[in-house]
Amino acid sequence: MKAINKRLRNKKGFTLIELIVVIAVLGILAMIAIPKITGIQDDAKENVDKQNVKLMQNAVEMYAAENGNYPANNEIKSVLERYIDKIPEPQQTGYSFWYNEGKIKYQSESPGNGWVNLNGNNENKNNEKDENGKDNQE
Repeated sequence: MKAINKRLRNKKGFTLIELIVVIAVLGILAMIAIPKITGIQDDAKENVDKQNVKLMQNAVEMYAAENGNYPANNEIKSVLERYIDKIPEPQQTGYSFWYNEGKIKYQSESPGNGWVNLNGNNENKNNEKDENGKDNQE
């Protein structure tokens, strides 16, 4: 019996309690890290949308500088495609890029009469943001 006890004491390894503690610590770390990563992804998507608004607004301004006026609403898509490879898709779910009389913005539903949806994927929220990503209610 003493030989068996001595052999068990000399075995190296982790006890069940030690394994449970390690798993609990890893679980706590995961609970802290996952929400932060999700928030970083949302911020990155918003920043991409802000930059895309600025890119398209610059294309509109270049057109206006060359032609003396802003493009008409019915020709904005072809004008943008002349200056940039393709009209970008919004990264934030439910948002679209909108154009009217020289101004581009992104929001989730039509800003009103006369605005042209550059993407065609609006939903029914009314969260409007300008080129700086600031909420902008008219």
